[in-house]
Amino acid sequence: LRPNTKFYNADTDEGSFSDSVPSDTAADPQLPAVESNAEDLKRKLYQLAASYDRGFASTPKARLEANEIIEQLAAVNPTENAARGIDGGDFSDDVPLRATWRMIWTSAFDVVSLGASPIAAPSAIYQQITDPPIATNIIDFIPRA
Repeated sequence: LRPNTKFYNADTDEGSFSDSVPSDTAADPQLPAVESNAEDLKRKLYQLAASYDRGFASTPKARLEANEIIEQLAAVNPTENAARGIDGGDFSDDVPLRATWRMIWTSAFDVVSLGASPIAAPSAIYQQITDPPIATNIIDFIPRA
């Protein structure tokens, strides 16, 4: 399995979180069904992330389940080529992922290993994409009691 990290858009002005991504698609009569399915998948991923500390305490079965959910979410994403501008290809101003994103799930070893420190535990983890294709990781740590 390929390591997978899922981020959601963090609205830094109001401190709220949004998982909306601009859509490139025209109105689609099946859109409500797709949105409902996407909302169900997001809810499952949030529940899994809460149950396994965002992937830090995940089991192989939980990682597999999260990867399946993420693949299903990618399949219903209405944004065509959502990684454009940060994937090393097109460097235009049209970058759907230009924002600050909060990590809700990861199976990437370099991130999961941060939880092994006896001194501090990772708290919020963000990825800031303001000058694509550069992405800056921001990791808040809290002391262990």
